[in-house]
Amino acid sequence: RGYSEAAVALGETLFGTRATNVRASVVRDTSVTVVWRLATNPDIVSQKVYVSWDGGATWRFNTASDQGPLIGNEVTELVVPSLKPLSNYLFLVETLVTGAGGAIRSFYSSNVLTLATAPQQVSSLTATLVTGTSMLLGWSPLDTQELMGSNSVSYRIEIREGDAPFPDPGPFVLAGLGVSSFQINGLLRST
Repeated sequence: RGYSEAAVALGETLFGTRATNVRASVVRDTSVTVVWRLATNPDIVSQKVYVSWDGGATWRFNTASDQGPLIGNEVTELVVPSLKPLSNYLFLVETLVTGAGGAIRSFYSSNVLTLATAPQQVSSLTATLVTGTSMLLGWSPLDTQELMGSNSVSYRIEIREGDAPFPDPGPFVLAGLGVSSFQINGLLRST
C-alpha cells in the first residue's frame, strides 16, 4: 500500500540480512555461549557478536574492542569469554553484507545474568576449646571480593571418623555472611 518497489525490495533485503533469535544457550560465571538464527541473504560476508554490560548504551566485542574478530557467514554460535560473574549482559549479532548493504545489527538478546563463581576453600581453619567430646571449629569468613556479588553463603561441615562418614549428627549446613565458627559436641573420646 503506497510503498515503492524499491522500498519493498530494500525491506526484503534487510529482513533476510538480519540475524534473528539471538539468545544465550549456555551461561557460566565468566562466559556465555550466544546462538542465533542465521540471516538468509546470500550476500553475507561475515558476522560479529557484540556485548553490552550497560543495558544497551554501549556495545563492544567482548568488552575490549569495538572491532571484534569477524566470524564466518555460516556460524550460528559463539562463546563470549572474559565476562564478570553475577553481571547482566545483552548480546547482538552484526551481519556484514557486500555492496550497499553494509552492516545490519540484529535485535539484542534478552538480559543474561552470568553465574556466581564458586568460592575458595575456607582459610585459617582451626580447632580450639578441644575437650574429650567437643571442639570449636573456626575459620576466616569469605570477604566481599570472594562472594562476587552474592548476598548469601553457606558452609557445610562434615564429621568423619577416618575415611567413613560420621553417622550422626551431620553434615551440618550453616548459612550467613558473618558465620565463622561452629561448636561440635557429642564426639567420641579418642577418635
